[in-house]
Amino acid sequence: MHRRGRPRQASGIIHIAIIHIAIIHIAIIHIAIIHMTIIYMASGHPGTRRREAQMSPGYLCSPHSQRILLSRVHSLVMNESPEYVHALTHLYEKSLILHDTSQFHPVLRFYFFDSLAHLDYTIGVLAFNFQSVKNLMTGEYLRWRIDEEKKGDMPLFPPFVNWLRKEHPDRFARLPSLWQRIYHSDDPASYRSFRIVLDPDVREAPSATQCFRWTDEFFEKEFLKSIYLEASLSTLFETFRTGRRP
Repeated sequence: MHRRGRPRQASGIIHIAIIHIAIIHIAIIHIAIIHMTIIYMASGHPGTRRREAQMSPGYLCSPHSQRILLSRVHSLVMNESPEYVHALTHLYEKSLILHDTSQFHPVLRFYFFDSLAHLDYTIGVLAFNFQSVKNLMTGEYLRWRIDEEKKGDMPLFPPFVNWLRKEHPDRFARLPSLWQRIYHSDDPASYRSFRIVLDPDVREAPSATQCFRWTDEFFEKEFLKSIYLEASLSTLFETFRTGRRP
């Protein structure tokens, strides 16, 4: 009987240890909350000055002060415009499950995903802190793509878009509007530090509504069908590529 009791005794000790660890963890969190709240309220942020009587530990641990702190922490992680979070969610909800992307024309496929990556990064820095892990990872991915766009026929894509504008204006008008802006030789729009900048002389980010529209245009059925091998846009690209051979 004594031997059978040992596992129960050990189990009880483990449970007590877990409870103690949880209590210590909660205490550390409360201390951190008090410390950060004092720093935050002492910073003189508008609307946060309180009478000295309100700076008691009871007030600092109150639900009201903790809501203020959590709001402040949230603002450090998120920017002030939640509509960009919705725009990013809209992008992430898109799916290519009904498509075989391996059958896309390789050049058009590259620039399709390249545009989505730039769109992701542009919305991301407007929705999240610039140094968030999400934005840092996307930035690393885009740095890798800089060298990729110099390989093979990839450099032909920008002149191809301008060729469409001159030789096939109707087909150019059906391209996603982001492609029309970024690769138009006379349009000031460009990618700058991986962000979509429509006019470098105007310090204004693309609107969330614009980001929604760009996303939808890239996932229109007719556009996706056109970038498959031997489809309409792919055929035009091959015509352009062949015509540039010496």
